[in-house]
Amino acid sequence: MSPYIELRLLRYAIAVAEELHFARAAARLHLSAPSLSKQIRQFEESLGYALFERRTREVLLTAAGTAFLTEARQALVYAERAVECGSAASRGDTGVLAIGYTADWFDSFLLTTIRKRFTESRPDTVLTLHSVSAMDQIDMLLKGSLHAGLVHLPIDGGGLQMRTLWREPMALALPEGYHLSSRDEIGVGQLVEQPMVWIDRAINPWLHDHLLRSCQRLGCTPSIAQEVKALAEAIDWVAAGAGIAMVRASTVQRFQHRGVAFRPLAAPGLTVETGVAYRGDSRSEALKALVEILREQSTPGDS
Repeated sequence: MSPYIELRLLRYAIAVAEELHFARAAARLHLSAPSLSKQIRQFEESLGYALFERRTREVLLTAAGTAFLTEARQALVYAERAVECGSAASRGDTGVLAIGYTADWFDSFLLTTIRKRFTESRPDTVLTLHSVSAMDQIDMLLKGSLHAGLVHLPIDGGGLQMRTLWREPMALALPEGYHLSSRDEIGVGQLVEQPMVWIDRAINPWLHDHLLRSCQRLGCTPSIAQEVKALAEAIDWVAAGAGIAMVRASTVQRFQHRGVAFRPLAAPGLTVETGVAYRGDSRSEALKALVEILREQSTPGDS
């Protein structure tokens, strides 16, 4: 049976092997030379073979010592790696950071930029991106199957930590030829009794209600003609003449669509905030790095 070996003894033997001098190795280890020599000799006795050949003016490695020290160095590397992995796991850093985003938020260029920046910052961690509804994101964050989520605010996160990243204005998507599309900008008050294409409350009740209440504060109660689950679906309904949709201003360039005209909202318009949600008890350094990268990003309308 192999003898029990303390990691400190491996470090002592490695120091002597590298210095080939007990006094220098002892100074490096902050030990006295006699103490180090004694502990190495006791270590050799427990192993059953000599690691060093002691001569009057020099110390040499034995054949057994050479073979032993090669593996000892590897053992220390694995031991230190084990400590690092355990520490990372205790913070939630498991080598993979899973991030959710909603389909209506989707911006492939921005997500690609975020992933590239994160990979450069944390090459030891893989960032995975998952299209998940806001409701499901909250549930998955609380259960730990997602580490963070990109969501529209305000949102009821059940105790999750929320941090606002940016704020941007809303714009309007109208059927081409619609009587309001001839205007350079449209006031919220002009939407009274206009058929609206609206986000399905089951997908994101907080965004649904936020936009509804914001319109009401500006004197307009939207007449919802069609509810949709994704932005692309909303644009298709607008093109078909079903009504007017509110969209984030930054998405206008990405959704040029035959049969659809985009117009800004006149002041005072509506804004929507995008934020990152995550568990407040997370100690993940990778998550902290991601949040910092997100805060450094900017989008049109950012404030």
